[in-house]
Amino acid sequence: VTSGPVYVETIAVLPWTYNTNANLIYIEKMNAVVGSAGQYVTDFRSDAHRNAANYTESIAADSLVTAFGNTMADTTAQATTQPLPQTLGGLSISIVDATGVERLAPLIYASPTQVVYQLPAGVSPGLALATIRAASGFRGTGLFIVSKVAPGLFSADGSGSGPAAAVAAIFDNAGLLSYALTATIDPDTNKPVPLPVGIAPPDRITVLELFGVGIRNFTSSATAHILRQDTPPADLTLPVQYAGPAPGFPGLDQINVVLPQSLAGAGTVGIQIVADGISSNPVQVQFK
Repeated sequence: VTSGPVYVETIAVLPWTYNTNANLIYIEKMNAVVGSAGQYVTDFRSDAHRNAANYTESIAADSLVTAFGNTMADTTAQATTQPLPQTLGGLSISIVDATGVERLAPLIYASPTQVVYQLPAGVSPGLALATIRAASGFRGTGLFIVSKVAPGLFSADGSGSGPAAAVAAIFDNAGLLSYALTATIDPDTNKPVPLPVGIAPPDRITVLELFGVGIRNFTSSATAHILRQDTPPADLTLPVQYAGPAPGFPGLDQINVVLPQSLAGAGTVGIQIVADGISSNPVQVQFK
């Protein structure tokens, strides 16, 4: 992470709400909830707990996790207050970590087929056991591995690929000048499409603000890998200016990357975050 001023803006959280059949990041101004009708796993079993951004089995403490099942919560509910509740719609999740310590998980979203929760910050790396209980009784258990870092980036449709869930912000020495979303919804297809990002002139700074999970616990390095599609390709590795908790959103990470002038006109590129040598899923941003 580079030194100097760090631009972490509360306005950097996406002011939109999507509703499609995938696990999505619902963010509307200052209210963030993750979850919707996931259809990836039909039974509550050991592989039902996934990274909430990219659905891999790579999960870190103090990050967002999605659990899929068949008959979990008795009803559908989402958290509306902070701190996040440990019971939601009559449902609770207890986590026993590799050291044998048991903790209740803060809950964001609960439904009969999907639960989104924050894996507690103190959970130790290694094998973890999750137990789900509903108001009407025991629902099931699941095993998964907890890693120290498990980078995942949110995409605009919540699938973990395609246009990024991100904001491009322009700053000068006085502070924030403007910001713009990097994707929007195509009204004909109801799917996200990229909004081309312009690079500010040299006397200003363009910061790409990405959102993900499993990144904040890195210890040695965090970089952004830009996967260009030029001919010949000219990939870039950029320092991350900030990688840590997104202000006001439990379990959500914000990653700020200062964009160089060389990306002007680059077209569509892939972006991965590499934390302690572990790469996230790639998401896309288009540059004009």
